[in-house]
Amino acid sequence: MLENGLTELELFEAQVMFGSGLFSCTHINVGCCGEVGEGCGKECEYYKPRNGKNGRCRYSGYVYEQTDKSKTLKI
Repeated sequence: MLENGLTELELFEAQVMFGSGLFSCTHINVGCCGEVGEGCGKECEYYKPRNGKNGRCRYSGYVYEQTDKSKTLKI
């Protein structure tokens, strides 16, 4: 907050979006997401299956959505 010149910041709680058909890549970019089965797999140079053979990549993560709960931080 100090580095960005902020004195107040509002934070929102997030929850996992189950069954959305989306995934988040935790290796390439934290904000990067896509549809399951699209753009991830053998065509990705960072693809590493969780079981060591095939299937879901170890860098495939959940996608989150904002909830109504929030907190405000002040300096």
